[in-house]
Amino acid sequence: MLYPKKEKKPNTAVKYEVREFIHGGIEYATDCPFGECGQYTHAIHKVGAIECNLCRYQKKNNTETRVVRCMHPLLQESSVNKPFKK
Repeated sequence: MLYPKKEKKPNTAVKYEVREFIHGGIEYATDCPFGECGQYTHAIHKVGAIECNLCRYQKKNNTETRVVRCMHPLLQESSVNKPFKK
């Protein structure tokens, strides 16, 4: 019995920058390359911040290497770097 192959959605790795302050404050500097906005504020999400962690398209956030893996439907049209192998 043959099973139909499922299409895999592409994963994209987005590298982000963090600014750390003396008193422990952290500011995320990289905007979402896909233009995801807040539901009420309509501000563009910062990659790696809490609003990015709550996004339905995020798959994994590696805070040590500062890379977020995302499965956004606009991946085919975007020009985001892909440092990971498939």
